[in-house]
Amino acid sequence: MIGGFNPEDGFSDKVYTAGSSGLECWTEIETSGSAPLGIYGHSTVYHKTTDTVYVFGGVLHDIMGLHQVSISSRLFVLHWPTKRWSVLAPMEEKQIGLLPPPRFLHSSVVTDSYMTVLGGIGNSSKNSSALIYVIQCNLWLLLGTNEDVVKESSILEEHNIYRQAAAIAVWNNSEIFQMGGWAEGTTSESLFFYSVPEDACNLQPTKGRCKGTFGCSYCSSNNNRTQQCYNSEIEMPSLCSSGASNIEFWQGSKCSSLKQQNCERFATCTECLAGWPNHPNVTQGCHWCTNGKIGRCIKSEKYEEDSPCGKQWEITDSNQCPERSCSSPQCDKCTASGKCIWTRQILRSRKYSWLTKSMES
Repeated sequence: MIGGFNPEDGFSDKVYTAGSSGLECWTEIETSGSAPLGIYGHSTVYHKTTDTVYVFGGVLHDIMGLHQVSISSRLFVLHWPTKRWSVLAPMEEKQIGLLPPPRFLHSSVVTDSYMTVLGGIGNSSKNSSALIYVIQCNLWLLLGTNEDVVKESSILEEHNIYRQAAAIAVWNNSEIFQMGGWAEGTTSESLFFYSVPEDACNLQPTKGRCKGTFGCSYCSSNNNRTQQCYNSEIEMPSLCSSGASNIEFWQGSKCSSLKQQNCERFATCTECLAGWPNHPNVTQGCHWCTNGKIGRCIKSEKYEEDSPCGKQWEITDSNQCPERSCSSPQCDKCTASGKCIWTRQILRSRKYSWLTKSMES
């Protein structure tokens, strides 16, 4: 159990596990890294292959936004063996289409290769699109209701897909069951079935979309008019190779060779120093430099070559990120460390420096 909210204590940043003897025995888990400081209305799934918990969306106490409460589109991951949190920023340079919009009270489910997000409430009320997060590629796919890619009776029906707080489960890596929830102010007792492919690349409906999607390859055969978008890690599908002629083939990039590049794209220290659960052997390619007003993310080799930061300004551990200093949403938690004070006369500026309000304001 992660996060939550109650009127007396406000936001919770705790992580609990239920004992094997029953739900009456809960144990708090100590974690490190960039945990959400307060969150509710989010979705949580456990991915067995990476032994990682993925937490998406929800109502978040946002330490980067003047300590405001806002609907989130962030993806937090908790690597269970190390009990360490990271914030995985979308790879905008690899992204095709829009980035995931904020939402809460949605439903999520995970297969071997990707997470599916359905329904929920966003900044513009209902969400009538499905989200696919490809775990190996750290890539988001936004699927609109006009695309026949996630099928419910052969059509993705809008009044079904945007329901809130529905129960959801997956069977055999290809069948999603959604139960209950509510929409348009009415609760539902219906059970819906959605068929999804095991390979997320199969969701790309056109040649152009396939070739533009990171981690996907494309093939087609003129003699049987077959085309296929498939994961670049696997061999060419038999639809294109078995007895086919006039084959067109395009090999896309492989996500298994993913490396942390373009460190400058990370806007915060926690995103800069994130660990990737699906790529545990990838060395940390970025460091956070605090030499300046707002800090910046730089490549590790750049630091070694010309030292643009200076050793005394370098941060390599997300636990030491400046945005996590004095960032508790509650007074008692703020003062418990003995290093912070609680006051309404301090605001955090857009550039993350501290501004003191006039006592007369």
